[in-house]
Amino acid sequence: MTVDMLGVSDYERVTAELSCEFSGLPETAVHRCVSNARACARHLGIAVTPDLVAGIAREHLQGIAKSQPPSGPPTIVGPGRPSESAGDVG
Repeated sequence: MTVDMLGVSDYERVTAELSCEFSGLPETAVHRCVSNARACARHLGIAVTPDLVAGIAREHLQGIAKSQPPSGPPTIVGPGRPSESAGDVG
């Protein structure tokens, strides 16, 4: 049985700290990483502590932050919208 020592206040504190640390990323991404880190530790049978969850989530968030181009996330082109590389249409 896995011991989950991450209470609601700890979860909120870890999420808030990482949201400040990774202010360039959407808060939803930070919440998702913290939630996934907690679920991963529980799945592996590791004692879930605030430090463990923060460490796992921080590593993942660093990877996300470093993988974005300096100009920001790529523009998503939807149906009927030309891509930037297609030139001016009009």
